[in-house]
Amino acid sequence: MKPKIIMHTQISLDGRIKGFDNPEVYYQVAGGIHSDAVLFGSNTVFTAFEKYPAETEADFEKIITSPEDPRPIGVIPDSRGILRSLHCLRNLGYLKEIVILVSTATPKEYLNYLEERHYPYIVSGNDHVDYEKAFQILHEQYGCKYMRTDSGGGLTNKLLENGLIDEISLVISPCFVGNKEKQLFDPVDPVYPVDPVYPVDPVDPVDPVDPVDPVDPVDPTEPTEPTEPTEPTEPTEPTEPTEPTEPTEPTEPTEPTEPTEPTEPTEPGTNRANGTNGANGTKQADRANRTK
Repeated sequence: MKPKIIMHTQISLDGRIKGFDNPEVYYQVAGGIHSDAVLFGSNTVFTAFEKYPAETEADFEKIITSPEDPRPIGVIPDSRGILRSLHCLRNLGYLKEIVILVSTATPKEYLNYLEERHYPYIVSGNDHVDYEKAFQILHEQYGCKYMRTDSGGGLTNKLLENGLIDEISLVISPCFVGNKEKQLFDPVDPVYPVDPVYPVDPVDPVDPVDPVDPVDPVDPTEPTEPTEPTEPTEPTEPTEPTEPTEPTEPTEPTEPTEPTEPTEPTEPGTNRANGTNGANGTKQADRANRTK
């Protein structure tokens, strides 16, 4: 497993990596990137300390650090063995330790130089440094999980060609350098092929919308005065419940009357009450008496 590698660099608007006058922004942004290690190019370090002071006895002493030291370690690939100014970089004080990446083709004299000054180194690769293998060793031996680059286009392009860059932090300086300074990227073959983007049919223009007249603001209504609360009415006393009436005893049923016998029918012309005829019979009797 390798550390996550963040490529951090600064360019002008025309793609140059030198010639602009605000490099302090580059370091301000770099300070905000969390990293356990900083990867420098050997040419970058060599150019930065072309004129360097002579070494002192302290430069041959081993640096003692603690695991709690928050400073990152410096990592420099130098298979050719060109650097003799490492004490200048170490004496700046912002690196906890400096680790050199070499190959089996690195001169033995340079390895002796590193050992005499107690600079640890990692051997990976034959003619050149095997970056992928070296980064895995950094992760295993130094616990490096995040590494930021601080180098020129040469090392950056090698990392891109090998597909080792995980993230890019790019500071764009708002200026045109306009000279023959080196550009950030050399022509490289794409690491990850990208599908071509097909042209999109143009969209029909939309008719503009007529502006709408502004609506007159509405005057806010005046707040009404709150009404006074009404006094609560006194509760009425509950009425006493009435005593239930005693149920009346049911009346005994009356005995049915015996049916009367039917009367015999009377002869016609007789009075039912006295056995004589009615009014006509009385008149006939009077007439008979008068004729006698």
